[in-house]
Amino acid sequence: MSKETDGGTSPQSIEAFPPIEWTVPQSVFEYQLVQLRRESLASTLRLTAIGSGITGLAWWFMGGAFPGINWPWLVIGMSIYPFMLGMSQFIATFLSPLPGHYAITPRGILTSMNRGRVIRWKHIHSFVIEPHELPHFEQLVLFNNPYRARSIPLPTRQLAQSIIEAVKQNVRQGKPDQKHRPLDPSEWRRIVVLTTLLSIFASLSFNAFFSLKPDNRGWAILAFIIFGPGTLIALGMRRRGIMQRILVAQTMNLLAVIEVLLVWLPWFAHHFSIK
Repeated sequence: MSKETDGGTSPQSIEAFPPIEWTVPQSVFEYQLVQLRRESLASTLRLTAIGSGITGLAWWFMGGAFPGINWPWLVIGMSIYPFMLGMSQFIATFLSPLPGHYAITPRGILTSMNRGRVIRWKHIHSFVIEPHELPHFEQLVLFNNPYRARSIPLPTRQLAQSIIEAVKQNVRQGKPDQKHRPLDPSEWRRIVVLTTLLSIFASLSFNAFFSLKPDNRGWAILAFIIFGPGTLIALGMRRRGIMQRILVAQTMNLLAVIEVLLVWLPWFAHHFSIK
């Protein structure tokens, strides 16, 4: 009798329904490993620069207003934390990495990297086949959530065709509709620019913010986190799914709070009189 585990399928149930299995080709795996290490280093440097840059701006504009804060150590701490976090991910790529192993099962696509977790068919909206960066290889691109598309490298052409046919029996082949399509980089850039413009507009009320009692400023910030620019942008994305709109609202409201508190409010307070 097969047993079902949380989020996946047990080895007994997999044996009851022999799956189509494959391992990522070694050349593809090595290429992906190099790309992952490069992305990890780039992300580490980017986050470290952002952390130290934002804290440095806060020190520049607000250092005089908050003399009790040890600003140099704060800048160092906001630089070290993302650096150590990124370097831990980079070092993890050297700890006995193995090529990914996948299988087509009656319930979905089994992934070894998630310890036997299955990407269930009902959670996959559609799929496409795209060429891999390396010649003579293809990749299976799954649109299984509103945040991003997931790419799975395919093996040799003969086995790859069997995998594609098996997936076709359970999932529609083709690009997803706009509601399920992940936001592309150009759309994210436009959203970030619009968030920044709305944050600048909100910061024009700096006089009202600084006139509040210190205890009430926290409530004002909380209201801004919930009903900030990200929420307005998400409400306008009527053709998108609810999860995408929630993601945009949460991410952009957090970005707006950081911009307003650490950049725009201090800038306006520094260049204009506060009544």
